[in-house]
Amino acid sequence: MALYKGASAPLIGWTLIDSVMFAALTQFRNQFQKLNGNNTVTMPQHFISGFGAGMVCSFVACPGLFLSIFLQITISFNSTSND
Repeated sequence: MALYKGASAPLIGWTLIDSVMFAALTQFRNQFQKLNGNNTVTMPQHFISGFGAGMVCSFVACPGLFLSIFLQITISFNSTSND
């Protein structure tokens, strides 16, 4: 199965972002479970774990997305100025 033009870079990027997000989520949940004496994690702790994982994920995702948007704007600006 062939990848469409330009599909491989986002595929690799989102794989990295999702990996970091799920690893952070697991780590936050494990820390809360240890805090509770190896009991189940409460609903507010699940919420905080998800929030923390999202914050960690944003540090990975934002630079890549910023670069992607910057390149798209630059290419769009260069193609309109050449007309």
